[in-house]
Amino acid sequence: MGTGINERSIYFKIQAILGCALSEKNRIGSLEHLHEAVARSRSPAFTYFRAHRVKGSELVACSEGLIQARVNLCVELGLVDSATGQLSKHGRDAMRKQSFGQVISRRVRAYLENKGFRLDLLKSPGRMAGNTFWLPTAVTLYEQGRVTLPFDDFRRLLNLLVECDSLQAIQSRLFLPPNTYEK
Repeated sequence: MGTGINERSIYFKIQAILGCALSEKNRIGSLEHLHEAVARSRSPAFTYFRAHRVKGSELVACSEGLIQARVNLCVELGLVDSATGQLSKHGRDAMRKQSFGQVISRRVRAYLENKGFRLDLLKSPGRMAGNTFWLPTAVTLYEQGRVTLPFDDFRRLLNLLVECDSLQAIQSRLFLPPNTYEK
């Protein structure tokens, strides 16, 4: 895991969802049950600060819609079974000590490839243009990759790869660190 990841990041949201699926596996029989378990857990990952006239700011729970969207992402990544709400094999593997980031990274890369993104665009990070070193932005990668998902989702998944230490970001520029590409 990258240093300084915000506890409200998508990385921690996925970790909270998988943790709920694991800890409440005897009570979860559907995605709706998993959704309810995540909402009940009151995980810091599913909170945010909202401006308040008197207090200045207050910590509030995220919307049910956001929780549902992140549960659905876990299903799309193959971490949670859509029929039962239980952890899949990949989800169980992710919950093993020291392997969370690696498993999530593999699942995100497989998902992006399935959606049309060519991972080789990340494997050749820098190009020389005169004396200038050039690294692509998420917009450039999205346009070159012909991805079949909305740009915001694509960017969110790239950020997740950064949080998993599988992709590096310098300002808005992205690249795959040497020797980190694995199929």
